[in-house]
Amino acid sequence: NITVDEYTKQSRKMIIDCFDHQDTAFEDIVDVSHCPNVPGRNPLFDITFILQNTGVSKLGESIDGLERYNLATRTTNSDLLFEAEVLEGRLHIELEYVKDLYSEQTANLILKAFYEVTMQYVIDGSQKLNNLRIQKNEIEQSILFDDLTVDYDDML
Repeated sequence: NITVDEYTKQSRKMIIDCFDHQDTAFEDIVDVSHCPNVPGRNPLFDITFILQNTGVSKLGESIDGLERYNLATRTTNSDLLFEAEVLEGRLHIELEYVKDLYSEQTANLILKAFYEVTMQYVIDGSQKLNNLRIQKNEIEQSILFDDLTVDYDDML
């Protein structure tokens, strides 16, 4: 029941506090977490968010010796990978997803929802987190329910 701005400040503080432990090996964190280690999957989290802030203002334009390289083939060991970047003053968000877990329709609905929530925050960060709403019609709700329920049932 906190505002988005308060949540962002708490998250930022937590991330900065993590720098005190940046020398800890990833394998040590996995060991103490007791999370199941499934080949090809990240043992700690299923969703990754990356905000590209490389100093590139236009696709391919280098600033201060920095250059963005676009890879033809990408792979992630997260179920969902959101990659956001501001290009020419506009927010661009891409989603990479595991096709064995999500249909293209579901992935597009998740991306749309993520974008809507992000824009609500940009417009008014004083909103409470529990007030951020995603507008879904009945068909979208049905697609999400059917796809995500099947995946959950398959994992049991």
